[in-house]
Amino acid sequence: MTQNFFNNDFIISVLRKRIKLLTFVTLITAILSYAASYLIEPLYKSTAIFFPIPISSVGKATLSVNSNKDIMEVGDEEVVEQFLQILHSDYIRHYITEKYNLMERYHIDKNEKYPLTKLYKKYDDRITFRKTRYLSIEISVLDPDPVKSAQIANEILRLVDTVANNMQYKRAKLIYNEVKANLKKLEKEINHMVDSLSGLGEKGLVDYKSQSRALMEAYAKAILDNKPQIVEKLKLQIDTIAKYGPVYTSLMNYLQYQWEQLSLLRTKYIEAKANLELKIPYKYVVSKAEIPEKKAYPIRWLIVLLSVISVFTITVFVLAYFDRKK
Repeated sequence: MTQNFFNNDFIISVLRKRIKLLTFVTLITAILSYAASYLIEPLYKSTAIFFPIPISSVGKATLSVNSNKDIMEVGDEEVVEQFLQILHSDYIRHYITEKYNLMERYHIDKNEKYPLTKLYKKYDDRITFRKTRYLSIEISVLDPDPVKSAQIANEILRLVDTVANNMQYKRAKLIYNEVKANLKKLEKEINHMVDSLSGLGEKGLVDYKSQSRALMEAYAKAILDNKPQIVEKLKLQIDTIAKYGPVYTSLMNYLQYQWEQLSLLRTKYIEAKANLELKIPYKYVVSKAEIPEKKAYPIRWLIVLLSVISVFTITVFVLAYFDRKK
């Protein structure tokens, strides 16, 4: 029986017998669905596209001559995923919600049950982000107001840099404070060693190697010339150098090493300060959102077409069913 019911000849016979009724139903459906489409709130779509740039060390890329980093280098797939997470961040969602009063725009009553759940669902439906095949990111916004749809899309585009710079700032602040503390500690240690060398200088120790050589030559000559007073005086100087010479040599060697470390640490300090203070764009904008000229939703012809096809099909099978029962 099922096979006979779905027989093409039987269906065609139903169409032929009930052609007027089917035409009438189709026409009424088309009129009603077209009229009903005007009850649906029209939405305008604005789109912005950008290429993300890796969030890396700004100071090293801009100040170091040996750096091979390009701060305007377009990101790979991993970077795109990072920026998609930024776009879905609570900061951007809360900011857009508050600035454009989305609760009111989306007709959500704050006193109704689960208002935030409804808000976030509507937000995700109307504000979307997607990765394109070219590793760029597309921001799409649907809104009843074409001007607002473009404004919201461009505002989100602007906020990308804000969030990225805030992330960079928090990390840079920790590094900057650590480097600054180490720099002050090293400078204090070097100053202490310089004071110690100054104390040795007051004892007559200026250059251990050259002084030792010169004093030994003068001492030997004084002995040969039989000048006991000069010999005694030179012997006191030699004893002083012999006593403090190793300390002087050790301090000088360590001070030389610390000066090299100080130079490296000052470079790191400059980089850390640049990372902390510089605010740079982390995106290359391909196209900003423009005010759309025509609505993107609803598509009235599609609504009418789907309604007509659905009602026509159901009507045919209902008629076929009753004809079969008869």
